Amino acid sequence: PLEGSGSYLGVLMLSASSAICSGSGVLSWRGVRRGAGFLIAAGSLSLMLGLDDLFQFHEWIANTQFGLHERAVYVVIATATLLFLWCFRQPILDGAPGWLLGALCLLGGSVALDTVFDPWIKHMKPWSVLAEDGLKWLGITCWLRYFAAQAASVLYAAGLGRVRPEPSTWGLANPRDGKVTA
Repeated sequence: PLEGSGSYLGVLMLSASSAICSGSGVLSWRGVRRGAGFLIAAGSLSLMLGLDDLFQFHEWIANTQFGLHERAVYVVIATATLLFLWCFRQPILDGAPGWLLGALCLLGGSVALDTVFDPWIKHMKPWSVLAEDGLKWLGITCWLRYFAAQAASVLYAAGLGRVRPEPSTWGLANPRDGKVTA
């Protein structure tokens, strides 16, 4: 009965990430546009990832309804993610990219287990499913942690936060001289 619980928790965390980013982006739009645009784009990307996982778009709907192979959907998701990373590379690098890098590595590992290594590990079920879902869940946890910290930083820089974020490689971005770095 708990077989899909990791996936459901991942969808909830991606939904939370989307809500935090989008809401913070809208709230801070008038004060800090650079950071607000970053958060709104991150919220949109999180929503896309969450809906894909919730409705099993890459696994089932894309193939049965649109005739697309699962790997084609992965290419679209990877392209959207790379486009996001490219467009917001400076705020990401100026901020604290450690958690985002961890999220991308763990999520990439999950995709690799699902696509590249599946022929060799599928006989090890349920361990192969646990490994794939475990990497995905840990990646989504890092994703939520990173974007929640960036949202707090942007809100603080916009004058909407009460607690000054502390900078670190793995933690919050450091707004310098009132400029948003996230």
